[in-house]
Amino acid sequence: MQNEKLSYAFLKEDIEKQERRSNFLHFETFRANIKRVPIASKFWSKYDSKVEVLDEKKHQDYLQKIEKSITEIPKDKYTEPIVESHVYGWKTPFLNYDARDTELLFHPRYNSDITRVGERIASEKDTERQKFAGIPFKLT
Repeated sequence: MQNEKLSYAFLKEDIEKQERRSNFLHFETFRANIKRVPIASKFWSKYDSKVEVLDEKKHQDYLQKIEKSITEIPKDKYTEPIVESHVYGWKTPFLNYDARDTELLFHPRYNSDITRVGERIASEKDTERQKFAGIPFKLT
């Protein structure tokens, strides 16, 4: 008898936890994400197909926002690049390339504390190998 009550109590607690966690999945309203391009219109969806009261002006504004969000590129949306990938092509200065200019082929070496230490370590290394004096053990 006590075992049955105990198992029922555990079951009840488990069900209550599941209900608490799953409540956020039951939405009463739906708001379309206009920043995302829809894959296809869903004729079976209650949000896409049924229109109870259609305000023509709001509908046209909504369609214009969707069209604008699809056609707009980041350069049109923002004044400065937001992420690093925006930098390419955002503000590209005109490059007047002259093939006879040899300074473009010269890349100066930048020295910092770390590079100086690395150069000192590289210069102190013994790069020459000793001559091979034969096998140091006897083969039988």
